[in-house]
Amino acid sequence: MSTSKPKPSDLDPFDSREQLVEHMRLGSKTEDERGLGVEHEKFGFRIVEGELRPLDYADGIVPLLEGFIEKFGWEPDTDDGAIIALHRGEDVISLEPGCQLELAGGVVQRIDEIEEQLFTHFSELAELDEENDLRWLTMGMRPIGHVDDVSWLPKRRYTIMRPYLPTRGARAHEMMKLTATIQVNLDYMDEEDAASMLECAQRISPIVSALNANSPFVNGSLTGLMSNRCAVWLETDPDRTGYLAKAFEPGFTFGDYVDYLLDIPMFFIQRDGAYIDATKLRFKDFMERGLLGHRPTRGDWETHMSTAFPEARLKRYLEVRGADCVPPAQMLATSALYKGLLYDLDVRKQALELMRELDTAQHLELHHTALKDALAGEDALGRPLLELGKELVRLARTGLDDEDGGYLDTFEEAIFAPGMSLAEQQVARYHATDGSPIQKVSAAIARMWVHESMESPAPAHASARLEDAHLDVLYQDEHLLAVNKPAGLAVHPGLDHEEENLVVWVRRFLAASDLEVEGLAPANRLDKEASGIVLFGLNPEAKTALGKLFAEHKVDKAYWIITSGRLRDKGVINRALKRGDET
Repeated sequence: MSTSKPKPSDLDPFDSREQLVEHMRLGSKTEDERGLGVEHEKFGFRIVEGELRPLDYADGIVPLLEGFIEKFGWEPDTDDGAIIALHRGEDVISLEPGCQLELAGGVVQRIDEIEEQLFTHFSELAELDEENDLRWLTMGMRPIGHVDDVSWLPKRRYTIMRPYLPTRGARAHEMMKLTATIQVNLDYMDEEDAASMLECAQRISPIVSALNANSPFVNGSLTGLMSNRCAVWLETDPDRTGYLAKAFEPGFTFGDYVDYLLDIPMFFIQRDGAYIDATKLRFKDFMERGLLGHRPTRGDWETHMSTAFPEARLKRYLEVRGADCVPPAQMLATSALYKGLLYDLDVRKQALELMRELDTAQHLELHHTALKDALAGEDALGRPLLELGKELVRLARTGLDDEDGGYLDTFEEAIFAPGMSLAEQQVARYHATDGSPIQKVSAAIARMWVHESMESPAPAHASARLEDAHLDVLYQDEHLLAVNKPAGLAVHPGLDHEEENLVVWVRRFLAASDLEVEGLAPANRLDKEASGIVLFGLNPEAKTALGKLFAEHKVDKAYWIITSGRLRDKGVINRALKRGDET
């Protein structure tokens, strides 16, 4: 549920089914335009007198968001004066109802770019954590604490959703306040492609849920389920959750998805800054007779699209939602898994053939098996979920190049080597630990804290490279530093280059001049294999100004390539970029 500012086009009238269908069709991308957008949520805790307590809004979240603004150039989005989100360029930090912190990274094409987004985010967060005594947990559900112990985010839309959703499902408030996930967004090329991607995403969703099962505890106790997050969603609102039965059938269209949305009750509409309760209307009713004199707009429809929560949903792209939140390395593996399975047409076909052996009833049974047993379960045909998971990872690897495919190694090392999901491993550690139930839970989830899961030794050659580092400074004053990044050097720290990167080089250069810049971060990015100018703001004002210039596309950029052969005067180079040592 990322937050975005209203646009003038949000007021465009949307009063026919044909408009709604065309709205989805206009989201189509060419094969080369397809990208990836990854969102994840995590739980914040504050250390108070040596104890971890849920992070509340006023005392915990507000100082944190203000730190992002002051130190790292993020800009705030507010709701009735309360900061509820931040944006910087295409990246968005937002908050879920229980103050879960979400990062929605801008659209990219490579998994290493997602890694860069994550490492930048967690590096900035780590600096602010030290100042505010905060810790972050990457799990699918809060393992300790009752739902009533968690404060609500002061967001006006929740004054409508809070009383309504419990009438539709007994665990709706748990879904809102206690769950966290990783979501991967992918582009479709046309209506047929969207239908195929949606079917495949639905069919593989239980296996992805099992691979990423990471929520075996509720309120400090084992429940017998490996993904309590998935279980909570089953008791939230049947109108807007689960699977689209028609998407399993041939011939699914944008019109079918629009009809599904038209039959879902609304939450609200927003007019002149106020929220108007619309829970007694389906969107089709709103289109037929309006509400208090108001007629549907594009903004109303886009809001309504975001209030349907199936395992995989269509907007102007496909969003897959079946995974518990997991540590960063597994977030990258899950992103690579979906990219490999859904973007390569041959691989997608093979994945569909593998999972189409189950009928719809057997698929729903598989969903329950996955949330209960994770990889220890079997499907209706007796196939172990562990083996199905291995086969999907194998297929995904064939749909990726070596660099993107390498991120799947996390599944091999963290899941397949022990033969258990993270949840199953936590249950085993729980039973192997002596002490009180809380001590046993704490020991079981110890590796899910961000500062634990992000620890990674620097490459053996990093020190040598740092010793030989020569920073090519093009310009420097008290506000700005411009450097020429060499090819082969990453801009940001990464899981395999924590020290060997431009940010560390610049920090070392500034330290030699007795300069220390809090929250040092580049204003622009370059691929690792590209050389060129990278700008750094040296104070909060400069960082904010640079971030705004790039976000508003007011910076002219020029790119040069060196190639063999002769290029035409104009045209499109329809080739994948080569990386690393490839030729």
